[in-house]
Order: sequence, then C-alpha cells, then structure tokens
Amino acid sequence: MKGLKKIASLACAAVFAVSAFATPVFAADSQTAIETVRALGIIDGDGTGMNLTGNVSRAEFAKMLVSASVYSDEMGDETASSLYKDVKKDYWAVEYIRVAVDNGWMTGYSDGTFRPEQHIKYEEAATATLKLLGYDPSTFAGVFPSAQISKFQSLGLDDNTSLQKGQYVTRNDCVNIFYNLLGADTADGQVYASKLGYSVDNSGNINYSSLVENDLKGPYVYETGSIFANIPFAASDAVIYRNGVISTASDIQIYDVYYYNEALKTVWIYANSVTGTYTAASPSTANPTSATVAGTTYTLESTAAYKLSDLGSYTIGDTVTLLLGKDGTAVDVVSTSRFSGSFVGIVSSIGSDSYTNEAGAKIIESVVNVTCTDGVVRTYQANTDNLKVGDIVAITFDGQNNSVQRQAVKRINGTFNSDGTKLGSRTLAADCNIINVNQDYSAAVTYKSKLAGKEISTDNVLYYVTNGSGEITDLILYDVTSDGKQFGIIVSKQEIYGEDGMAEEPTATIYNYIINGQSGTATVSGNDFGGDHGAAYFQFRNNELIYVGRLTSVSLNNISYGTASSGSKKYDVSEDVQCYVKTGAKQYEQTNLATASNTTKYNVTGYVYGDEVVLIMLTER
Repeated sequence: MKGLKKIASLACAAVFAVSAFATPVFAADSQTAIETVRALGIIDGDGTGMNLTGNVSRAEFAKMLVSASVYSDEMGDETASSLYKDVKKDYWAVEYIRVAVDNGWMTGYSDGTFRPEQHIKYEEAATATLKLLGYDPSTFAGVFPSAQISKFQSLGLDDNTSLQKGQYVTRNDCVNIFYNLLGADTADGQVYASKLGYSVDNSGNINYSSLVENDLKGPYVYETGSIFANIPFAASDAVIYRNGVISTASDIQIYDVYYYNEALKTVWIYANSVTGTYTAASPSTANPTSATVAGTTYTLESTAAYKLSDLGSYTIGDTVTLLLGKDGTAVDVVSTSRFSGSFVGIVSSIGSDSYTNEAGAKIIESVVNVTCTDGVVRTYQANTDNLKVGDIVAITFDGQNNSVQRQAVKRINGTFNSDGTKLGSRTLAADCNIINVNQDYSAAVTYKSKLAGKEISTDNVLYYVTNGSGEITDLILYDVTSDGKQFGIIVSKQEIYGEDGMAEEPTATIYNYIINGQSGTATVSGNDFGGDHGAAYFQFRNNELIYVGRLTSVSLNNISYGTASSGSKKYDVSEDVQCYVKTGAKQYEQTNLATASNTTKYNVTGYVYGDEVVLIMLTER
C-alpha cells in the first residue's frame, strides 16, 4: 500500500524527547523530507537555500541517484575520462554520470550526447529511480512511459508530488521522490533504506534522528548573549527548531537547552524543565547517574549529576528545577528561586510519594500525577481532597513551592484551518502544546497537522490557555484524534456472571477481536462496553484492554488511495486503513484497498473515526 512506510521526523522526535512518557506518533511532513535528504547528502542547499521551485537537470538527477545509492561513500576527487561529447572529464558531474550510466540507471542519446543540462522529465526520473531499486522493464505491465509511471506510483514514490507525464521535475519533487525512495521496496523485497545500511523496523521505518546523532554537538544551556557565539555557522544560514517547531534565534529563552549539527547547519532547542522535590538518587548520592524529581526518574548528564551529588548544591528533600535535553535527560539543575513557570494538564492518577530526608526521617506526601500539555506525566505534592482523576489543573511555581489548582472547564469550538494553525477565529501559537484526552483520561500529544480541517464542537475542548496576543498556547482536546486507539473487529464477546453464574451483573467480559489481521482475546472486569460484534476501536494500557468504542458506519460508493466517497460526501482514508472481507458468520479475511475498490463485486462499508475512514468491511453482492 502506498505511503505506509515513513521516516520518523526529528521534528516530531524533538517534541517527544520532552514528552518521555507519551506514545510517539511519527508523521512525515515537508520539513521532515527536506531535512532527511539533506542529512543523507542527497540534495544540498546552495547560497540561495534549497531552491525548491527550480527544475532539475539530468546531471543533477544523476548526482542525486548516486548520493542515494551504496556508491555515495565511494565518490572521490579523481575524474573519469570523457564519457560523452557534451560531458568532458572536467565537467562537475562527470563521476556521478559515469556511475549512473555504468549501473544502467540512466543512459545517453544515440547521437553520443548525455545532455547534462537538459531538464529531466517525470517519466525519465521515474524510470531511473525504478532501475535504482532493481526493477527492469520485464516487471512492468504495459509500455513506456505508462508502465513505468504506474509502477512508480504503486510503490508510493510519487507521494506528495503532483507530477504528470511530460512535466519537468523540480527540486521539491526530488525531495519527496528520494524521501519516499528510502521506504520503498526493492525488486528483491528489501526496504531500500536497509540496503543502504540503515536499521529499519518491521514496517520499514527508520529514525531520522539516527542520521544526525553522531554529528550532533551538545547539550548546552543558554543563559545570556547569542547562542551563535558558540556555534560555527551563522544564524542566517541555520534551520532552527524549538520543541520541534521551526523557529528563529530570537525565540530562544533563558535555560533552554540546545544542540547543533554543523554539516546540516541545524539547531535543535529544547524548552523543557521539571520542578519538584528531589526524592532519590541512583545508585547513590555519592555518584548519581539518575535522580527522581516530582515522582519521575531522569538520567543525569555530568553537570546535573555533580549538582545532585554529595559534593553538589542540592540534597534529598530539596525542591529543584531540572533542565531537560533531547532525550528527556537532565542536563543541568537550577534553583527554583531562579526559575518560575507553570503547566496545565489533566489529572491521570492520585496517590502518595515517600522519601527519606537528610535527617533520616521518612516523609509521606499526597501527590497527583498530571499529564501536562507538553505530554510529560509529572508528579506534584498537593492537597488531593478536592481533586479527582479527569480534573483539569494548573500548576504554578513561585520560586519556592508549587501550587496545584483545579480549573473550570473552558470551552471553545470551530474548525481548524487547512494547516491546523487556527481554530475558528483563534490563532494557535507557533509552539502551542496540544494533548488529546481519551475516555479513560489517558492523554497523548497531538500535532497541528493532524488537526487540519477538523470541526471541533464545545464537547471536544476541555481547556485552553491564551497569551497576551490572544494566541492559544495550550489546548486540551477530548476524543478528537485516534492517538492511543487501535482499530479492528469485535468477533464475539462472552459475559461472565460469577463462578456460580448467579450474579445480577457481569463480573467480567471476554472479548474476541481482530486487529491488523491478528486475532486476540481480552478479559475486562465488570460490565462490557457495549456491542456484540463488528468494527470498533480499542484502547490498551500495559497490554490490558481498558476501553472499547463503536465506530460510525457509512456506505462507500467510490474508494481510492487517500479518499473515499459516500454519495456526495468525501472522507479521508487512513494510511493504516484495515480492509476485511466478511466470509461468514464471525469470519473475516483481511484484504487490501485494491480489493475494496471493487464496488461492483462488493457492498462496501466504511467505518469512520473523526473524519477519516479507518476500517473497511466488504460483503459480496
């Protein structure tokens, strides 16, 4: 299926690095693709930037092919002899053209020319890319160029492009083509990225952050002056992320943690901290490698480790502020008297925390665990008498202590615009923190791009915070996105009425289900969640089923990759959509979108979550 294999975005990884307890959901975007191909050296910028609108010459495409191949590390300074009448031995791309031609990815013309400066067309680029993947004309159904274009599209190599036969390929098209290439299947069934030596998971995903990790310098803590006084490239040449959002040097604030990659001219800034009681060190306070603050244990970088050790400034029982870096590690420690701030979030659990202070006395405190809008679950000492799970709370620090205060629900409604930067008439701040809360009050970070175009009712908003400019800086949504949910089919359920079968209410319910084609069984205590069979969504925590919800069904009359229609209404189709043919009572066989699109053979029912078709059921007419 097209588009299923993605590279994990460092922009997303940046946000999740400060959200150590959130479940990562990686989504590719244009900046991800750009940074990925830059990281691999496939497409470079120049003095004018990436020049994404410019057309690509045949010589430039040859260089891209070689740079995206196993030969990329073998390119030296030596020059080949003249290859073609118009490619002399001193031509800048002579070596790249030689490798591309020797491997059969590209060819010259019958008049003995290569025409290196000629702009490359879609069908030429598609054919060369397919050859790089090991496909030859015998694997195509049809004639040139329709067969090549059809194969190119079936592999998802055209994702995020709008190319047509005969059209010249731009640099932006090439960014997406080579980004898609990394997750495409080769002719022998490998994920192409693995052929280049990159580690991939079972779904063909590779982590973009691993491409730059070895060349990353840092962490550093910003306190005064310009960060570019310590970075070997100018701010005007840099791509800057702050908590995963494209930013500028003026956005950096005191106590932000930053890293840089000189080759990519990219800076990653992390504005995240945690304030709370320092309750434990491991393996000891003499030489700590990790510390527990506000109920969460953090790995310590050297500076933080020293400050929290017996030789440092802080002891068990002190209230401290940890400055966190890209992996959620504690980079430094500052006194709360030098740091003030606030968080807002939802209470996920209530309990107690204990520690032994410096005098040897055991201290027991009532605490609340709060999923904050940056996705981090934090623990705070609080009076829990008037708090319950699901409450919205604001946490403030005055330089000495924290205060946890319950907040009244604060509603807003409207439709997100096409890029998710506005909700109705209200603008979302560039670094707006957003979490989506599920029915069981679990919550996970979500992103503006996932909210684009969604219509939001007042029931979908629990709380929001605005800044002095009226922009939304923190947003708590309820049951808006599919984050934290899995989709599948309830095959059957069985209610258990105690050992003697005489209980009035079920003591447990056993669900038999199918998710992603795999059968499973789960037992939940007490009453069931409703529904005996059919499409549903499931929520699990620590591999235990905690909630089952129903999906809205619609009859589909037209299906293609990315969209489906029910009468005149159009729906997006999830990249991870599951398709099943119902073959009998309680019998389902997983299939694909190509089969599902055959509406003449099947009655096709789509199951929608939000505005997206997440599961399709087929029954023969």
